[in-house]
Amino acid sequence: MKKDVIRFEKILNESQAMYDQLEDLLEKIAENESRMLALREYYYSEEYHRDVEISNQTDRYKDISHGVLSEDAVYNLMITSYQNSIRMLEVATQTLKHE
Repeated sequence: MKKDVIRFEKILNESQAMYDQLEDLLEKIAENESRMLALREYYYSEEYHRDVEISNQTDRYKDISHGVLSEDAVYNLMITSYQNSIRMLEVATQTLKHE
């Protein structure tokens, strides 16, 4: 019926747009992974702890953004990355089960 064609055409177009966006985003995430690894390594390094101390005890970094020195910002990003990775696996598994 015409109504079904309209409904499924909308689903097709919206789904295609979502998967196009997902493909672009997954590519960006993959390209960014080495940068995330560098951030994690910095976060657990002695250099990071020295920078936090300098930030807490002096005005040395007052002229630059230094949110990276807040423990919560980097930690929360790592948790978000972890949770989103698990979610992607769950969605992929669910999608594959329905194929």
